[in-house]
Amino acid sequence: MEMNFGSFPNNDEKVDGMITVRADDTSVFPTLLETRPVYAEKDGYPLHVDLAIPEDALDLRRTYPVIFYVKGSSWNKQRTVRSLLNFAPFVRAGYIVAFIEYRPKQVAPIPAQIEDAFDAIRFLIDNKSRFHIDTDNMFVSGDSSGGHTALSVFATWNTHKFDRGEGELPKLRGCIDFYAPADMSMYAEDFIEIIPELKERFKKSVVAGVDIINDKETARKYSPQYMFKEERKYPPVLICHGSKDTLVPFKQSIRLFERLKEIGVDTEFIKVDGADHGKNLFWTDALFERVIAFLRKNTF
Repeated sequence: MEMNFGSFPNNDEKVDGMITVRADDTSVFPTLLETRPVYAEKDGYPLHVDLAIPEDALDLRRTYPVIFYVKGSSWNKQRTVRSLLNFAPFVRAGYIVAFIEYRPKQVAPIPAQIEDAFDAIRFLIDNKSRFHIDTDNMFVSGDSSGGHTALSVFATWNTHKFDRGEGELPKLRGCIDFYAPADMSMYAEDFIEIIPELKERFKKSVVAGVDIINDKETARKYSPQYMFKEERKYPPVLICHGSKDTLVPFKQSIRLFERLKEIGVDTEFIKVDGADHGKNLFWTDALFERVIAFLRKNTF
């Protein structure tokens, strides 16, 4: 006789002192895809996607909404695997989180990272059945330099400015930006406004291969804030930033928020009061609750 869970008898015995809790078939258990799919190899550099998924996504035919996530690294080599567990709340909420690896700036300067993100997203969409991805419910997100990449992808979606793939991509449902440098041309000035003594330090500053002090035109060219166009329509955006961020000035998100409101984008802005650049002070239960609420509101 073959045993399976559906036909296996339940033990209904009662013992003094025993506590009973009910099984919940709606609960979601996060797990990691054991393999690290390579979506491309560029400049001799294999590029991976790492997936945090609901455990039953490996066994069932159902699909899940996806968050294409770009981990920040100051455009250096990313450490995606060490951050996977931080995003378990999103998986428990029923979302796949697909972490995208990009080439570090030492291998390829900006806009290579934006191009890589588009290639990874196209790979995941092309393999949607393999990874149980619901392409009707896709979000793009990232933190710090990864947030810069995510915003750049979002702002130029289906324009082919940085996307070298063919054909139109499915619509996005939204973008979640965690403390991204949205305006590289004002990065130094925003820090100097906070601490005037930093003026000497910022006489020369190169970010991801761009001289943000002496080449403002290029700095603006690769700043997501200037990629958003008034004539285009965008899905909703959520901006999250710590008020004591020591790496990306809080003013960067204020300016982005004002720009998006100006051109009519449905935008929410969460200030994490007293938080630095990520870490435990930033990633609070209250923040995760609000981000998940944003995701659910825009998932159809």
